Amino acid sequence: MATTMAAEQVGTAAVSEEVVSTCTKCKQALAHTIVSKVKQRIAKVKCHTCGTIHRYIDPTLPVKPKTPRKPAAQIAQEATYEKLIAMTAGQKGQPYSLSGMFKEHDVIEHSTFGRGIVTHLVPGNKIQVAFAQGQKLLVYRR
Repeated sequence: MATTMAAEQVGTAAVSEEVVSTCTKCKQALAHTIVSKVKQRIAKVKCHTCGTIHRYIDPTLPVKPKTPRKPAAQIAQEATYEKLIAMTAGQKGQPYSLSGMFKEHDVIEHSTFGRGIVTHLVPGNKIQVAFAQGQKLLVYRR
């Protein structure tokens, strides 16, 4: 079995030789076999431990953490909520209750969801309310 190459020798390595790469599945710097190269650069490697084929990742480079992204729908919902809050900035919120009377654009204070704005009146004594966490359907006039 061939010995694993040092980082300096990676550029001269040939296909089927061993090299150290950070495995995308194992999350460790492990021995890999070179599977393919593109213009003298290692493109794909196969992990000796788990057997997966993935792109070559130099183990000497620092790993940058992934920043979680918000889904587009959540970003749009947050923007809508912020716009509604800005429109109703001067209004005092009335406490939410099942027996309460509400109309569109009323500001309510909910014990669980916080500050919200009534966006729609739904048939059947229900209201659609925009909260920071998203839209909620609540009952009223009971």
